[in-house]
Amino acid sequence: MEADYDATAVATADPTTSSEGPILGLRGDQLNNYFKHRCCEGAVRMLGAELRTLVEGDIGPCMLRMPGIHYGRFLPHQICCVWFIVERILSYRPPLALIADDMGLGKMHCAVATLLYLKHIVDGAAAGSPLTCLGAKSVEQFEEVLQIFGNAIEVYRPPSIIIVPANLVRAWERAVLNLIPKTGLTLINLFSECRLAHNDLNYCSDNPERGKAIHLISYSAYRTLYNNSEHWQGCNWGG
Repeated sequence: MEADYDATAVATADPTTSSEGPILGLRGDQLNNYFKHRCCEGAVRMLGAELRTLVEGDIGPCMLRMPGIHYGRFLPHQICCVWFIVERILSYRPPLALIADDMGLGKMHCAVATLLYLKHIVDGAAAGSPLTCLGAKSVEQFEEVLQIFGNAIEVYRPPSIIIVPANLVRAWERAVLNLIPKTGLTLINLFSECRLAHNDLNYCSDNPERGKAIHLISYSAYRTLYNNSEHWQGCNWGG
């Protein structure tokens, strides 16, 4: 694989993601043409998202799911948000992004979903599975391994950490717990379980549970506990 691999170009060049393609057929009165053709349908295709049957309580006319997130229900713009971050990582760009949107559009939902999806594709790559974000190919089929599946894979294998304001810890806890069932991941709320011992937080590199933990903590609690180097030593968080 060439180093300048562009995942977005792959998505937009695929005829099934065009306005004539059968992938979703999202109505033009829901999304403007540029968003629909260039962003939404490409994101759906590359993430492997699928339409879900609408149920009572859904807030939009179109709800989708993503692989690896069994109970996820996402609006089209949230799928685009997740793909925006994932595509940057796959395209050798710094895996940094700012999700800035109006209140109530699901920024928290998108952030958690992105973390879960990244863990899902890393596990899939390790198992030799084909990945939709790589054009339905496995990592072994490429001459050059993308950073996230090569040396950078260790970045996503350690426990992940989510640091938020103290007054939002419960909201983030609910957001994570809503999405992690059947993912094999575990949420550890460090804000309410600050007495956890060193060995409770730090898994050795060959422990299969190493990448299955998501730690949640507030800014203030993190600053306080981080000063205790013995307590936190070895916490090589991945995201």
